[in-house]
Amino acid sequence: MEYLGTYLNFIKYCQQPEGYFLNYVDQEQRFTEQNDATNLADANGRTIWALGYLLSRRALLPAALIATAEGVLRRALPRIEMMHSTRAMAFALKGLYYCNLGKKSPENSSLIKILADRLVQMYRHESEQGWQPWSNFWPMCLRIAEWRMSLFSILIRPKKACCRNCFSEFPN
Repeated sequence: MEYLGTYLNFIKYCQQPEGYFLNYVDQEQRFTEQNDATNLADANGRTIWALGYLLSRRALLPAALIATAEGVLRRALPRIEMMHSTRAMAFALKGLYYCNLGKKSPENSSLIKILADRLVQMYRHESEQGWQPWSNFWPMCLRIAEWRMSLFSILIRPKKACCRNCFSEFPN
């Protein structure tokens, strides 16, 4: 528990005024040039995932930690809709899902729909061109993307026989 505050403060430090996150910091706590040379989409998606998961555990954590995480996520939300990297969107979807477990948000639900629709369209686009499952941009995120699409279909349907445990077999 003692490291949660340290990691959250690092995430907060890396967040830029526009809401996105830088990823590379040197020992003097300066952002490095690698942030300009590297695609940070995955890192941003994973950060949303981490924040969402943290917020899903709100009942177990100090209020100050939750308030900080909510503020960081709130500043990042406008940037999430601008994501177009398949992996980044899949990671962000997972974070938004977890966040909604802790406290349902219409804004998060709207972003879940936008990103899931976009992933479905990307999936259809690839599959219509004689798609081979392990080609193009899907190799590393196919299972995650399929998980997100399955999750989205459950989120938009009325809750019937499904529970949170039905997702335990899917990748984290």
